[in-house]
Amino acid sequence: MRPAANIISKAVGPQVRIKPEIHTYFRCPNDRYLLCSDGLTSYLSDVEIKHILDRCATPREATNTLVRETLRRGAADNVTVVSIFPQT
Repeated sequence: MRPAANIISKAVGPQVRIKPEIHTYFRCPNDRYLLCSDGLTSYLSDVEIKHILDRCATPREATNTLVRETLRRGAADNVTVVSIFPQT
């Protein structure tokens, strides 16, 4: 379980001013990135998510597989997934 998973730490909207947090990381060959909502992480473990990302050849395939598996498990919440596989 992720502590405070339901807390919004940053918000974007017409009335909100935020200061983005910016971090720099070095990319390694074959890195893959995932942006997702708790609708995904409530139904799939980190290990399951990594397994799906590792075995899929394209971001589209990974995104579709993650959403399909989450819905198959009965997700009642919205599921948002963006998969990014940078070109090496």
